[in-house]
Amino acid sequence: MLCFSKYFIYITNMNTSIIHSTILAFILALILSGCSASTEPMPIATYHTPQSGDSYTYHEYQTELDGTMIPDTDTTLVASVGATLPTFGGVSDVSQIFKNADTTYLKVKTDSSFMQMQNEIAITASVKIPALWISYSPQTNSIILDTTVSSFISGMPAKFHTTISIDYVGRNSVVVGGVTLKTLKFSRIEVVVVTVFGTDYTTTVTVESEYAPTIGYVASNTVTFSSDSPQSPVPNGIHYSKLTNYTIH
Repeated sequence: MLCFSKYFIYITNMNTSIIHSTILAFILALILSGCSASTEPMPIATYHTPQSGDSYTYHEYQTELDGTMIPDTDTTLVASVGATLPTFGGVSDVSQIFKNADTTYLKVKTDSSFMQMQNEIAITASVKIPALWISYSPQTNSIILDTTVSSFISGMPAKFHTTISIDYVGRNSVVVGGVTLKTLKFSRIEVVVVTVFGTDYTTTVTVESEYAPTIGYVASNTVTFSSDSPQSPVPNGIHYSKLTNYTIH
């Protein structure tokens, strides 16, 4: 039987860091949802760089893949900006953001784009996806990682094929606290195919998010986790995170 280790301990709050408590660890809170989308790739004029004292409040809950609510998952979490680091991971002026047990590193740019550090992901004890900066911009439509590694899982020889792709979806807007925020929508798909004795086991994480440049952070984030491995440590399901309030300086 295939047994993944704690796969996708994210980033992204915005790394983040969620389906049940395990997925919460892997989401690094990131991104968003709204209405009236457009594919117009023009930057949003106003932008904000998260700084110490800024905070973002989210309503979060989880469902099964069929939409059935998962009990005891409805909660409120606050993402707080700890500091602006002069440099981190080779990038200057990086915002450090804490949400629950997750830490997100974000670089905001003046053209409505941003970069987010995805922390190292352990697929097994010996197979890992290294930490890397992921760029989100209206020009983003690409595969940013495509690797194949041979190793062992539960003592059996296995091949691990990992891909990460990200696409700009279009413009949108959401209303938070009576304020309409213009957003940019992105879709990130991470797929790990583990082949053991000719049988493929596929784990897919899809992150649909909306970034609001005027507040410098995510307005909503929907993460879908799906795996056909009977031994996957993370249950299949969907995690929703929607911004309900914010304070910026």
